[in-house]
Amino acid sequence: MRSNPVRDIEAQETQYPKKLWLNDIPNNKLFENDLIGIHSDNANDFSEGESSNSTSQNELIYFPKEYNNEQIEIIEKAKRKSKVLVQGPPGTGKSHTIANLICHLLANGKKVLITAYTKRALEVLKDKLPSEFQDLTVNLLSGDSSSIQDLQKSVNSINDELSRANLNTYQTEIEDFGNKLKRTKEKIASNTNELIKIKEKATRKQEINSKYSGTLTQIAENLEKEAEKFEFYKDEFSNINDKQIHIDLQNYIDLHQNYQNIDVSDFEYDIPNTEKLPTVNQIQEYKNLANELSQYYASKNEHILIQCPDFEKLKTLLKQLREYYKQSSNLQIDFTNDFINTYLNGNSNKWNQTLQYSSEAIKKIEKHNLSEIDKEIEISYPSKKSIKQLRKDAQTLLDYLIDGNSLSGFTFTLKKTFLPKEIKERLYFIDEVRVNGSPCDTKEEFEIVLNDISIRQNFNELSELWSKEIPKTKSYLKKFNYFQDIDSEVAELIVIINESEQKRKEIKDFSKLSVTVFDIENLKNIINETEYNHLLQKVNYCKDIIKNAEVSLSNPNYHPIKEKIFEAFKQIDSNAYHKCINQIETLSNEKDDFQTFLRLKENIQKRLPNLFDSIQLGDFTKQDLSKFELSIYFRHAQKEINKLIDIDYEQELRHNLYQSEVKKGKLIAKLAAKKSWYKVVENLQQNRSLRQHLERNGTLQELCTVLDYAFI
Repeated sequence: MRSNPVRDIEAQETQYPKKLWLNDIPNNKLFENDLIGIHSDNANDFSEGESSNSTSQNELIYFPKEYNNEQIEIIEKAKRKSKVLVQGPPGTGKSHTIANLICHLLANGKKVLITAYTKRALEVLKDKLPSEFQDLTVNLLSGDSSSIQDLQKSVNSINDELSRANLNTYQTEIEDFGNKLKRTKEKIASNTNELIKIKEKATRKQEINSKYSGTLTQIAENLEKEAEKFEFYKDEFSNINDKQIHIDLQNYIDLHQNYQNIDVSDFEYDIPNTEKLPTVNQIQEYKNLANELSQYYASKNEHILIQCPDFEKLKTLLKQLREYYKQSSNLQIDFTNDFINTYLNGNSNKWNQTLQYSSEAIKKIEKHNLSEIDKEIEISYPSKKSIKQLRKDAQTLLDYLIDGNSLSGFTFTLKKTFLPKEIKERLYFIDEVRVNGSPCDTKEEFEIVLNDISIRQNFNELSELWSKEIPKTKSYLKKFNYFQDIDSEVAELIVIINESEQKRKEIKDFSKLSVTVFDIENLKNIINETEYNHLLQKVNYCKDIIKNAEVSLSNPNYHPIKEKIFEAFKQIDSNAYHKCINQIETLSNEKDDFQTFLRLKENIQKRLPNLFDSIQLGDFTKQDLSKFELSIYFRHAQKEINKLIDIDYEQELRHNLYQSEVKKGKLIAKLAAKKSWYKVVENLQQNRSLRQHLERNGTLQELCTVLDYAFI
């Protein structure tokens, strides 16, 4: 059950003298250990003693009650040995020591069993435990019913704590108590150091600050000698570490002298906020727009009012439409206007079909090498025969030749009388059609003629489609180019018409403007009106900016410069306005500087009121600044000396030290108890079956086996 037991052997006063001792007893087989004696003359001198052992210096000793080096030595002995004997007569602090040891061991997760020969000894020890450890003990002081009930009460208290235990909460509270304990110990150290200074004040040489050192008597005498030198400094400020006050004081003196020669009445006004005013560029732009409006549109009395969300976009649309109209006027065909009118008046399908037929005829002609035909072939036809008749007759004769017959030579002459009727009727073709000057009587010549007739028919078709005469030229290529130009330009015109109409509709939907179809003059006028409306919108926008600025300047406490701004607005004078803006920026910066001075003045007046008055009267100037730093050291030394020889201050330190020691003991008790509970809960959570058994019917033996408690 025991890991590091401490046995309390109470001795009778007749057996032990009041003087206690520390001896080794190596021959004792029960206590192969050191004997630690507590002497009666220092038994009550408990303080935060430090052991010479390095381990104790690096770990926290969980002693909630006062302690000394002997108690720390017990901990060190217990770490190295399995048994420790603490021996001493009654009243020398053994029970006090055991109570401290119980708290320390439990806080470190140890199990502790306390036994004694008498019930009274255990009762005394239990009463010495801090209240935080009462529920951590399982008490069995005797075998009577009251002791059994006391045991059951202890077990119930333990179960209640376990039922609401939370390791995270424990950990948070442990950290919190640890931080509070650290701060309390720091306060104890600080108060102790101050008391040491006071105790040694008469003889110990010390440094109050870098200007004053020695014994208190020497420092006091020095201060007395220099009192007249620093008589000018009557303020209480004495912080020698505050270097900023010297800078602030020097700046204040400089600025105070400066502002005595400056008219600060301007700073009583509110300065206009330039962010609420138009920029200089906006005023210049307003002037340019107003000039443009009066220059180009003053002579026209009436204008179209155009409602448009985006004039730039509208102008782009109108200019795109104008480009379509220009493209149509640049076409070479001489029936553009008629074509447009008829196309838009319900004849679009007819024109599209005409273009389709024309394109097909063009493609047929393109298959022929017109340039070569113009150079190599010349054909003459009888004037009385139609082109269709010639084509039919040529095809019949060609078929006759293809069948293996001949249309020339001696044989042909003999058979001429006996030829079929359809051949006889077409023999004129041979005599009247000439291919490059020779009669057309071979298959090759008939093919040339048929090819030529096809070209002529296509030209005739194009002539009929476009109602245009075939050009009076022998060149097929020139004829082809003529009709091809018509075909391509009509195709281009149809695209122009369709796209321009789509653009015209887009313009109307966007601005409700109706543009006359392919009317360049009408479109030009609308573009001008759009430019005017856009310009007018920009001018009105500038006017609104100025109007809002004038409203923002309506504050009656604004600086008189606002009147110059109003005049610059009225005249649309960007140069004058620019000067106003520069003046506002200068005023604003100067006022900011003045406000900084006022804050500096308030700070000096608050911290150095007497010196401030001297500056105002001219009794303290910039040349006196070197004395100011020394006066701070003087005042600081005065206060520190008064503090060190102040009896009330010493009593206050002792009282604070006592209160801190009491607080430290309570914090150690709380911290040690929380750490003990943390270990208990952690162990039981790892062995749930034992905890359940404890909750059902825990016995004395099970408690001693399972729980990390002090069992008294």
